[in-house]
Amino acid sequence: MSNLDNSKLKELMHIDPGDMTDKDRGDLFDELKNANLLVPVNFTSQPSFNADNLEDGQAVTLDAPLSFEIIKIERNGLNVLPLFTDIDASSQLGNINVIGFPVRDIADLIIEDGNIDEIVINPNTDYSIGLNVQAFLLNCLDDNLKNLFDIEEDLKKYSIPLEHDTVLFLRSETPFMFEEAEDGIFSTDVPFGASMDDVCNVNFKYLNKLYIPKGTMFLYLSNIVEDVTKEPDVFLAPKLKFQLINQDENTFEWLCIEQDVE
Repeated sequence: MSNLDNSKLKELMHIDPGDMTDKDRGDLFDELKNANLLVPVNFTSQPSFNADNLEDGQAVTLDAPLSFEIIKIERNGLNVLPLFTDIDASSQLGNINVIGFPVRDIADLIIEDGNIDEIVINPNTDYSIGLNVQAFLLNCLDDNLKNLFDIEEDLKKYSIPLEHDTVLFLRSETPFMFEEAEDGIFSTDVPFGASMDDVCNVNFKYLNKLYIPKGTMFLYLSNIVEDVTKEPDVFLAPKLKFQLINQDENTFEWLCIEQDVE
């Protein structure tokens, strides 16, 4: 792996969500998709390499295959994988071992582990980003989803219009829809996951109720999702706009007002 250079990604992560434009969001996910990030690990075998004339930040070639386990942290009953843009950010979790991987390889680690609920990039900093594991894979790693299902292709092939008005539920640890909305309008250019019943991620603080009108294109994934308490069972086709219609403490109600289906 080449040396880490996530300067552009960090620059975009520092933008306040309320000030982020559609272009900023697109650039952020493009940078994330192509990033190399540090993964915290416990070595189950000690790395062996020649340290002669080795400079700081220089990649090394190991003398033997390396065995390790990724380190997860628990937050609100969820298994969280912390990722880091650089060594300084990783120091926020103390003196830990890290290995750099392309994000697409991190997706393989996530899928192989099978017990990760959320991704947090640069935790304990003032510019961290948290995504549930489905959002991380769908928004950033569409190529790797061929190991599970090709959501983009499935949305094009198998989405059907809702036969009646429907309420969907989306819980989150942060009020990201409210924070990213401009003049009360939240828009997304990526597939949007939600749940038919209010049972998914019930430990999360914020609840978004999504009022979806008849005719909106969606893909129901009940035959794929193994645990509806942790994973969305519905994906809405992209190009959606939601208007905030009501807010009560930690609950936000949104009306889907537009879906530009190609």
